Amino acid sequence: MINTPEIYTSTDPDWASHIELVVHEPDESPIAPVPFSLDGDSLKFLVATISTPNGFFPPFLDAKLRLSDPRGRTYQQTISSPEIFVSTSPALVVIDNPMRGEWELSAESGIVPYAVTAMGFHPSIQSSSPPSPGPSGSSPFKCKACKITAKALALAIVAAASLQVLPAALIASVAAYLGVGTAIAIAFISSVLGDTADMIAEKLCKRVKLC
Repeated sequence: MINTPEIYTSTDPDWASHIELVVHEPDESPIAPVPFSLDGDSLKFLVATISTPNGFFPPFLDAKLRLSDPRGRTYQQTISSPEIFVSTSPALVVIDNPMRGEWELSAESGIVPYAVTAMGFHPSIQSSSPPSPGPSGSSPFKCKACKITAKALALAIVAAASLQVLPAALIASVAAYLGVGTAIAIAFISSVLGDTADMIAEKLCKRVKLC
């Protein structure tokens, strides 16, 4: 159906949660808000982006991100602070230490197919902790889940490549994900600028030793 999103979700309870809304036939109207629950004392950050379905941020991408927190506050105006970054072009929201509860994710469609992708990072294990062995003993259980849930953070890094300055909130999020300091997070982001989102997600997961 026109303007009806395909919805994909993935959750690793002790690591991260991911949701993706893909609209192949936009009709310039809003899509219905989709709930995205974020709970737990370990919630570190939330990132959300709008890209093309294949993970790019062309200048003609015309959908607008709609993100609302559990109290109904929306993140649609430009903000740049140490803990919150909101950009409308590219469409990117990064919130460190977000409110716990049920968020709502939506978009106002343009005419170009798009994907809304969001991730909440809520680790109950330390970054770079040894992965659980897979059934064969040769591959980690969490590798596939890590790559899926890291997609929004990877897309946020791709989006940031077009900005004049790396957002402080994004640097803090990458630092939290990798379990490193700010300088190393900046170095990691700089090293992957120019890579695709899939490549960056894989590098994120290898750095935390879940792949």
